[in-house]
Amino acid sequence: MPVAPDNIASLNDQITKLSAEGKIEEAISIARELLKIQTVQGSQPSLAQALNNLGALDWKQGRMEEARQEYAEALQIRRELAQKNPETYQVLR
Repeated sequence: MPVAPDNIASLNDQITKLSAEGKIEEAISIARELLKIQTVQGSQPSLAQALNNLGALDWKQGRMEEARQEYAEALQIRRELAQKNPETYQVLR
């Protein structure tokens, strides 16, 4: 059963709050759960955002290789989306 958008927003809020409080490991735990949810639900933009957020948290913890992989996967998803829908993902100048 899909997770409601309000619940996903709530998880994102928790991640942001925990990160701001310096509770990075707790934030990472929730971010990994959110990534699992986004993977199952299949929303590519949301999956890319979840990967990007997890990458930022791993970077804060000095986990550079994990962060690099998460950022790379997020970027790949966004590139694929941009190729399919260039008008949606055009860069504003």
